[in-house]
Amino acid sequence: MRTFEYRLFVNKEQSRLLMACLAESRKLYNEMLSALKAHYEQNGTFPSKYDLTAQFKGRGGEHVPATTVQMLADRLIKALKRYLAAKELGIPDAGFPRFKKPNRWHSIQLRQYGTSRDVWLDADNKHVHVPAKLGRSLKIKLHRPIEGTPKTVHLIHRADGHWYALIVCETEPKTEHEPTTCEHPAIGIDMGLLSFLTDSAGHTVENPRF
Repeated sequence: MRTFEYRLFVNKEQSRLLMACLAESRKLYNEMLSALKAHYEQNGTFPSKYDLTAQFKGRGGEHVPATTVQMLADRLIKALKRYLAAKELGIPDAGFPRFKKPNRWHSIQLRQYGTSRDVWLDADNKHVHVPAKLGRSLKIKLHRPIEGTPKTVHLIHRADGHWYALIVCETEPKTEHEPTTCEHPAIGIDMGLLSFLTDSAGHTVENPRF
């Protein structure tokens, strides 16, 4: 998977809609986290992504697209799974998912890429179509071509005050030869401070110390 980032040029009304979605989606995420904790306290188990999606179905209101609500549930459950996996490995500083403050919430996730779905590029490659709740048609600058098959899109509000589209694409791995026909021997590499690296054949590369 590769992610391609492009600058968006939105008008005042589109900016208002995007900021409203950002604020409301954060509130929904925090409500989902509260519901997840309450479910655990009551039942001793955590709800699934599908449980949260069903519980919050239709809660997007006038600002948050339905599939973005689904992505919020997916985002929370993935954070929970990372915490549980780290806890099982005994990592001491693993943190349970936290409530999000405005300065820790900068993205809107659109799940389905494709014509007449959640998000897609116009034929002129100068506009990206999004749900009407987000401004419908956002001007985009494709400073480089997209590679692979687009799957999802994240709309990001950066610290510079601008909006960006992060298009996540499925790409073919680039290799010089097919892994199944590779006859090169396996090798181990250890990176360190005294030497930049030492391989299992005994070769070393000195630390360049730039």
